[in-house]
This record gives sequence, structure tokens and C-alpha cells, in this order.
Amino acid sequence: MLRIAICEKDQKQRTELLDYISWDTDIEDDYVTECFDQVADVKKRMDENDFHFDILFLMLDSIGVDSLALIQYIRERKFDVDVFFIADTVDFVSEAFRCRAFAYLVKPFDMRKFQYEMKQYLKEKKDYQKEYLSVNVQGK
Repeated sequence: MLRIAICEKDQKQRTELLDYISWDTDIEDDYVTECFDQVADVKKRMDENDFHFDILFLMLDSIGVDSLALIQYIRERKFDVDVFFIADTVDFVSEAFRCRAFAYLVKPFDMRKFQYEMKQYLKEKKDYQKEYLSVNVQGK
């Protein structure tokens, strides 16, 4: 199951992203999504050890401070989540690269661009899983 978190305060963008996810045939029907309005809500869930997602679509506002601080927090604490930045401009591409973001989507992006990035992600995830054995102990 693919677990997807979306942190985007723009309701229209969130709805569009949820539509893209539901229409993407590569994702299939085995996924779950949860939306967050604020970066602080995501960080709170992480602090509570209640953030178990494969992908985080993370908005970058014009300043980018909160989102970039969150990605640094994620990397410092070694959360196993791949980040797709959603931004209005390309101003933070170098920071996204430095933070090892999986993708950087500039608004407005279309279904074709979304599908391309998801196809790349799912292929890499599938190839990565071939090399390792995943073991769950008491649900973790």
C-alpha cells in the first residue's frame, strides 16, 4: 500500500492533486491519502511518532522557511519519507536538491508531469524493494 501525505494550504491545489492521484493508473487502487493544511501539523504528527507515509507532497510558500525547516527536520531524524516539493517558482530548486527531495513540481503542473514523476518514483521504489527484505515487528 502506498501511503501519501499532502501538505498544501490551497484547497484547490489539494483537490487537484488528490484527483491526479486517483486517476494515475500506475498507482492503482492500493493507496491511502491524508491532507494537512500547515507544516506545523505535519511536524506535530512526526513528534508524536504518528507519521507513517511513503510520500509527502510539501508546499513551498514564497518564503519557504517553514517547509525547508521541516525537510531538514525530516532528514536529521531520518524519517523514511520521500518528499515532492510543490512550489510557485523555481527559487528553491537548489535547496530541494540539497535536502534530497525526490521531485520539484512547479505550479501549475498538469497530469502528464505528475504521472511522469510518479512513474519515476514507483519504478525506483519497486527496484529498491527487490534488494531488501522488509520485516515488521509488532506493527513497526
